Amino acid sequence: MMAAIVYLLLTMRAHRLTPARLAVATGFYTLFALGLIPILS
Repeated sequence: MMAAIVYLLLTMRAHRLTPARLAVATGFYTLFALGLIPILS
């Protein structure tokens, strides 16, 4: 999750946030959510 936050902050600071880069950050969040499944079940 921290990776996605850092990635988004750096991308926004560089004024380079695009839909494709936002999709990359979504991928980080998806991996985080999938990693929680074994922990929470």
